[in-house]
Amino acid sequence: MAGPINLTSDAPISPISHVNAGATIGSPNQKVADQIKLTLALLDHGKPNIPISPTNNTETVNLSNTAILLDKLLQNSNQQPIVSSSSPLLLANTEIDITQLTTQLNTAIEKSGGFYESHLQQWLEGHRQVDQIRQEPQNQSAQPAETANNLIAFQLDSLEHQRITWEGELYPNQMMQLTIHKDENQNKENAALLDADEALPIWQTSLKLQLPNLGQVEVKIRLQGEHTQLNINVDDERIASSIKTASDQLMQSLAVSGTALDLMTVQSEHNA
Repeated sequence: MAGPINLTSDAPISPISHVNAGATIGSPNQKVADQIKLTLALLDHGKPNIPISPTNNTETVNLSNTAILLDKLLQNSNQQPIVSSSSPLLLANTEIDITQLTTQLNTAIEKSGGFYESHLQQWLEGHRQVDQIRQEPQNQSAQPAETANNLIAFQLDSLEHQRITWEGELYPNQMMQLTIHKDENQNKENAALLDADEALPIWQTSLKLQLPNLGQVEVKIRLQGEHTQLNINVDDERIASSIKTASDQLMQSLAVSGTALDLMTVQSEHNA
């Protein structure tokens, strides 16, 4: 989310890999006078601070009100923050048009308020209209405080974990949840040995749907360049068999769009 915080003193300090609260920081070969100790205290006036205490000197770093607020928002978030839409993506009794669905989903996420600051930057650069900015939740006067707090938590979570989660209705009364996550741990140690395709970023997508004929369906998609892997989980074995039967058609459809389906697994809850 944010870059590393550098805490410095006059004493020489060796690099460290991790810090435990209240632990002494320094290498085993250092003198006691070369070590610093981090402790968390709460002053009488209620503002937390971190005293940095070398042997002969004391320096106090106070957290700003903004930092305290952000920490509180993250601590109060009991589950992964999401953004949602109040209107269904598609109208009832209409067939799914992939182009229309893609456009509607993109619009729902774009106008969720989760990317408000980047949209302001685009507006300043002349790439976005002021009317578009006014449609964002941050500019709605009737916005509840809980909604505003959730948006901030969503933005922080997106920056830190490189993921977004959207929840809403596909059709009226048919819930859908979509999570997109960039794999940040992808072969970093062996990056120099990877070929061009393997070095491309990996995107993990989780799609949960409640469908009238298929019941609960969860699809996990792994996308890297033009290569795709699918894992589909359903409630009933008979539905799983039907999806397996249609797998060739799905592979052909993906091939037409330029995407290679490298692996597809289908399972039911009973056999998961």
